[in-house]
Amino acid sequence: MAIGTLPDDFDEMLIHHSDRGCQYASADYINLLTRSHITPSMTENGNPKDNAMAERINSTVKNELPYGQTFTSLRQVTEAVKTVVLFYNTERPHSSIDWHTPDEAHQMQGEMKRHWHSWREDAIKRQNAMAI
Repeated sequence: MAIGTLPDDFDEMLIHHSDRGCQYASADYINLLTRSHITPSMTENGNPKDNAMAERINSTVKNELPYGQTFTSLRQVTEAVKTVVLFYNTERPHSSIDWHTPDEAHQMQGEMKRHWHSWREDAIKRQNAMAI
């Protein structure tokens, strides 16, 4: 397990995010994380969309790192991930948010032109309109 490879003097805060699978929610697993000074983080119960952000960053890291890159230290991995996340958020335009970067989209006000359809948002808007 990766926990066993952490150096004894490792002092950065780590968070382990997962869904609510029984293997991740078990007392033994939570105790292992806690003993290793790793904060467990889980999706909200019953909402599968809560895990989307974590899944997206996993995909980003896997697909944006240069193919075949080899790391020889945890520091190299940490720096590479920081570089990828910074690039993804500040330089890489996304078609799904009208060719803005996530940072640009976050700063915008009002509804943004998006290139996907959210049936969930439609249902919420209908529900809110009926409540008025």
